[in-house]
Amino acid sequence: MRYIRKSIVELPFGKIRLEGPNVKVVGVTDGDSITVLHDGRQEQIRLWGIDCPEKRRDFRTKAKQLTSTLVFSNVVEIEPVTKDRYGRTVAFVKVADSLRKHR
Repeated sequence: MRYIRKSIVELPFGKIRLEGPNVKVVGVTDGDSITVLHDGRQEQIRLWGIDCPEKRRDFRTKAKQLTSTLVFSNVVEIEPVTKDRYGRTVAFVKVADSLRKHR
């Protein structure tokens, strides 16, 4: 996957648009939250359907390491689902290249 198809979702609070070849993972907060760079700005993304241990919980470091191994520095495809109570986009994140690389 070398390009990102346009992804637009209608939500009750408006549209989210993440598109183009510059949707790159630039940070991993924990096992279920990443930071992507698109249009020259960073956006927090919560991985939809994933719930990992938070600070001061067993296996937090392992969960963060696994997410980092799969997505950090890779171009990914984002399919927004909703926003969470902290204002982060909750989305499906497709990581085809990194999954192939680590098999």
